[in-house]
Amino acid sequence: MDQPISEVARMSGVTARTLRHYDETGLLPPARVGANGYRYYEEHQLLLLQQILVLRALGVGLPEIGRILSEQVDEVDALRGHHRQLLAERPRWRLRHATAGRLGPPRPVAGAVRSRDPRGRRGIAYRPPGVCVRRCGVRASPLVRGAERRHRGRMTSPSPPKAPQAPLAVRLFSQRFSSTPRGARLARRLVLHQLDAWGVPHGSEVSDTAALLVAELAANAVTHGRVPGRDFEVTAGIRGRTLRIAVSDTRGELRPHAPGDPYPPVPPLAETGRGLLLVDALADRWDVLDRAPVGKTVVAELDLPR
Repeated sequence: MDQPISEVARMSGVTARTLRHYDETGLLPPARVGANGYRYYEEHQLLLLQQILVLRALGVGLPEIGRILSEQVDEVDALRGHHRQLLAERPRWRLRHATAGRLGPPRPVAGAVRSRDPRGRRGIAYRPPGVCVRRCGVRASPLVRGAERRHRGRMTSPSPPKAPQAPLAVRLFSQRFSSTPRGARLARRLVLHQLDAWGVPHGSEVSDTAALLVAELAANAVTHGRVPGRDFEVTAGIRGRTLRIAVSDTRGELRPHAPGDPYPPVPPLAETGRGLLLVDALADRWDVLDRAPVGKTVVAELDLPR
């Protein structure tokens, strides 16, 4: 069933103007255009829109996204190339930041007022005519002398420094995906790419374990927690030495068994029904939580090595 552009804009969170721009640039043409000129989108276009929004959230430009979609480039390889480009631009941005830090903010002038200057600009501190200070050789007014004393007092008696606190590193990644096998695969790939950017390299034990956890939880959300027209959400975060992976769906009436409960028997030749056994074996901790306003969330935590 096709959706009009207004409904697609409401569901995706982008404006109709953005969708029309994607159509004009050839990035996301609609499935058809009605007699009234409205654009209509089908499931294929919605999946492409989700892929575009994910890549835009990761900082990939529209020309590169168009190349990825037209040439069927692997998303992970494209993101790795984008990451290398950002690393190459890091020295230039550091130089700009250091230059701006050396310039610093403008210093206040004693006796200056914030008003409109003769050229008509607002908010510019300047000294109005007729106001003199000590370096002019003329006695300054009491108002100016009081302002100078207050300014010197702030400069010579700074507030005592606060006790340093150890920063707690917190990293977070959250994204919604369509409840399809393709959405589950994309969730696993993006989580692994984000972990690699956080310092958990591909192929490491933590990365491989996280890949299995995301794959099993996303497959359960797509298979058992799917509600037509609703997405599932994957959240990955690192707080301190703990990696937390949470997968949420909107089907709250069908809940898996809680940790510690007896696992229901599975026939030996059955191809499904063992996903949470893997989660229980791989995760250091896991639980099933309620999701507001509807649905459930399965959370798994891994202790990172020191």
